[in-house]
Amino acid sequence: MIIACMKKQRIPIFFFSGTGNTWWVSERLREDLNKRGFETTTHSIEQVTDYETAKLLEQADVVGLGFPIYGSDVPHIFQDFLDSLPKMEKEKPTLGFITQMAWSGDGINFLFFRYRKHLV
Repeated sequence: MIIACMKKQRIPIFFFSGTGNTWWVSERLREDLNKRGFETTTHSIEQVTDYETAKLLEQADVVGLGFPIYGSDVPHIFQDFLDSLPKMEKEKPTLGFITQMAWSGDGINFLFFRYRKHLV
C-alpha cells in the first residue's frame, strides 16, 4: 500500500481594513480555504511585526494580500507595507483581492507590480 503524504499549503493573508470590510472578506476567505485543506491565517498589517511578516513569508506556499480601494488607488499604508517587505529568494503564487464600493481603478495591478519588486 502506498500512502501519499502531502503537506498542507500555507497561506498567510496580509490585509488592511479601514472600515472592517476587508477584514470581513479576509476572514471568510480564511475559513473557506481552511475548509478546503489549506493552512490559512489572517494578519492585519497594522498589527503584524516586520519579524513576523518575514517569517510568515518564508514559510508561505502562497501569499495573500488584500486591501480596500481608496479613490481608485491603493491606500498609502498598504503601499508602505509592500515597500517594507523583505526580498524573497523565490517567487511564490499570490492571492490578491480588493474591496471597493464602485470602480477599482488600477489598484489590483499596482499590487502585483509593487509586490514583484520583492522577488530576487
